[in-house]
Amino acid sequence: NGSITYRISGDYTKSGELAFVPLSLSLFADGGWVAWFAEGSGGSENIIQLNTNADTAIVNFGNSEISIIGTKDTGCTFDFSKNDASGLAGSFDCHGAVAASTADGSQRHVDMSGEWDAHP
Repeated sequence: NGSITYRISGDYTKSGELAFVPLSLSLFADGGWVAWFAEGSGGSENIIQLNTNADTAIVNFGNSEISIIGTKDTGCTFDFSKNDASGLAGSFDCHGAVAASTADGSQRHVDMSGEWDAHP
């Protein structure tokens, strides 16, 4: 059903590819997707949640170490080459995003980017 490839650099580094979690969690509504990408069947390690509505675009990354939220207001750009009920494709690029440590809440600054192509 597709995947997202991501890269995080700066005060925290990580990269990888996560599988699209289709209609059991992800859905298309109001002109955009609320899409979930995760590792394995449980998705407990690394998770990306992506909202592709152009007005409220957001990308969230989380795992047991860090939580990152990226929006247009926090310096992220989004490119949606496909964004309809048949699927989603595009990319994001965030510079200077704030990442919070899940261990102690301390803040770190990261750059995060990724590309996705997925369908239900």
